Amino acid sequence: MFKRDLIRAVSDSTNWCYADAERAVNAVFETIKNELRKGNKVQITRFGTFDAHTWGRHKISSIADGCKIVIPRRKVATFKAGSDLKKEVKKHR
Repeated sequence: MFKRDLIRAVSDSTNWCYADAERAVNAVFETIKNELRKGNKVQITRFGTFDAHTWGRHKISSIADGCKIVIPRRKVATFKAGSDLKKEVKKHR
């Protein structure tokens, strides 16, 4: 599913026009991004939790030549599925 498909699904399930559904979906995504950027967690009960995790600076060995490569400190977004989402996904294996 692409973003436009999600917007269409929201539009169909709410009887909103496409433009209103697009604004709603974009608002949710922007809110999640802004909170993660601030270092906050976004928890949607029984659906899941979006979080920003900071990886420290570390060294790895290059597979090609074995020399050490320094990976700088960076922040990554993570998602952990909640209980209801896990159950739904598990049902349809």
